[in-house]
Amino acid sequence: MERPQYFNREPAATPTSQQILSSLETVQDSSVNRYDTHYRTLRGAAGLLFATSVLSLALVNAELANANEQLSSIETTTPTTVNRTQLLIDTHPGINPVVAEQLAGVKLTLDGYKAFLQTINTSPLQHTKQFPEFDKDRVKIKQGKTEFITWHFFGYHTESNLDVNRFTTGLARRGDSESSRPDHICCGINVVVANNGTHQTASIGAKLRHNKGYDQNTIGIEIQAASQADINTLKYERTAYASIAMLKHQEMLDVPVEKSLKGHGETRKAYNHAHPGNKLDGRSDFDKPESDALRAEIGKFLKEHTEIKNIPVNLA
Repeated sequence: MERPQYFNREPAATPTSQQILSSLETVQDSSVNRYDTHYRTLRGAAGLLFATSVLSLALVNAELANANEQLSSIETTTPTTVNRTQLLIDTHPGINPVVAEQLAGVKLTLDGYKAFLQTINTSPLQHTKQFPEFDKDRVKIKQGKTEFITWHFFGYHTESNLDVNRFTTGLARRGDSESSRPDHICCGINVVVANNGTHQTASIGAKLRHNKGYDQNTIGIEIQAASQADINTLKYERTAYASIAMLKHQEMLDVPVEKSLKGHGETRKAYNHAHPGNKLDGRSDFDKPESDALRAEIGKFLKEHTEIKNIPVNLA
């Protein structure tokens, strides 16, 4: 019987210690390489995750910073710049854009009002008392109940330092005949807002001749300006504060501003509409859009500061 072939193979050689050691080193190197590969892979993944997280956080912070910057910009610009000017133009159709820009800068404050009260110049009262036009007891106007304040502007005195005595003299004598004694057919006013401050020229409650058709029930403020567009933000603020003080003096702070504060131009249009057969010449000082815008500022201020009622107004 023939031996199977596998019995004829030569016995395998016994590996030497050197070969065994070499084989072990190969296995070890392979394991190390695999470990190193896994480590590098894991470390790369972790690094990528960390980098992605850092980038995401940076992006979030950038978005927050951008949002805060936009919010800050809105808070800074809305009350006083183009946005507010455009808002006035949109909400008061027909308002002069130049006027809207000046009114957009108006900022009424309680401290501002208190400080304003200390600046009113009452010395012109000593000069104007000579004129019946400025004296409620001698002027030929019925002294009715005050229903509203009339806003005017005048442009025939443009000097930076208004001579109030000269102005009131001219106002009292306007319309007088050159060939006769003064006939006292014109005009007087209670308060003047000028380039050089605010001046009281008659007792606050005196009904004088300045708004024909309504004289017996209105008191007034004249503002030094060549036109409505010539009235700057400061003069609007002074006019607002003067109006508030006059309303306080006349115990009218609770009357809605739509009824207690009116422009000469808008009342003249209202009068002519109500008296089509007896129209008066037109007036453009403080038409309704401009009056509405200033009224809104004053009304808002009075609602926010009801303590105004407790602040004394020391005017005649």
